[in-house]
Amino acid sequence: MLENAQIIALQLIKMFIFIAIGYILFKRKLITEKSSLALVNILIYVIIPCVILDPLIGERTQDSIRIFLISLGAGGLALLVSLLIARLFFHKNPIEHYGAAFSNAGFMGFPLIVAVLGETGTIYITGFFLLHSIGQWVYNILLMKPKGEKPNIKGLFLSPIMISLAAGLIIFLAGIRVPGVAKECVSSLAACNSPIAMIILGTYLGKTKLREIFTIPRLYLNSAVRLIIIPAVTALVLFVVPRELMDVRTAIFIAAAAPVAVNTAVYAQKGGQDYTYAVKSVCLSTLLSLVLFPLMVLCAGFIWGV
Repeated sequence: MLENAQIIALQLIKMFIFIAIGYILFKRKLITEKSSLALVNILIYVIIPCVILDPLIGERTQDSIRIFLISLGAGGLALLVSLLIARLFFHKNPIEHYGAAFSNAGFMGFPLIVAVLGETGTIYITGFFLLHSIGQWVYNILLMKPKGEKPNIKGLFLSPIMISLAAGLIIFLAGIRVPGVAKECVSSLAACNSPIAMIILGTYLGKTKLREIFTIPRLYLNSAVRLIIIPAVTALVLFVVPRELMDVRTAIFIAAAAPVAVNTAVYAQKGGQDYTYAVKSVCLSTLLSLVLFPLMVLCAGFIWGV
């Protein structure tokens, strides 16, 4: 696990470089508020669906089906841990509630898993990511909607997340062969996930006063829950995954232990919430993860005896 922690630390440094690029571009007015929102739309409606599709349109085998089902079950338990702990601490504040409940699984988890386990590692997280994506969109509708607006249930089923999940599952379970060119296009777009998301986060950071990120006590509590308490409990829960499937256990843990999801700020902005507070939450959590994320990976290894 020491090697995994080192790999994760290096990947986090790369992500902070992308954040710095977004910050500089925004400060120099090369990215504006309007173009930042355009990037968000590209992320939500194109790139994230490709991230979901990418591991589901590969070759289906009996082993991949078994791993998917294990990932679905164990991932569901890991997600339930996050949801329950987030509600326990932050049920009165929708932004803090959402931020603690959902990790940055897509934007940070996926590239970190690939760095640690290789390209095939994404299949280990597919079941968890399916549930995580559904959960994020449902919580977005329930928590982040504009005040006084009724939940858009129809929007849930017609969302790009749900459409790509449904299409991916049909392709995966039916064993449909996808043309090579289409696979390459999906993979290429999915690879843009982390850089674009981190650049967007950098533009958000450019809209805030940096000192305020470090002077709000509630933000530290939110980060502590997301980066310490939830990963610690998750590491214990993941004992349900057989030891011989340690890669599955590791992949789910990395995704579940990531910092506050960038979507906390994205959906807060789209829903008319105090997205500057959400940005501060995401930024502080991401900064603290540079130390705490690798440390929690080491702790998980100690708990698991590896």
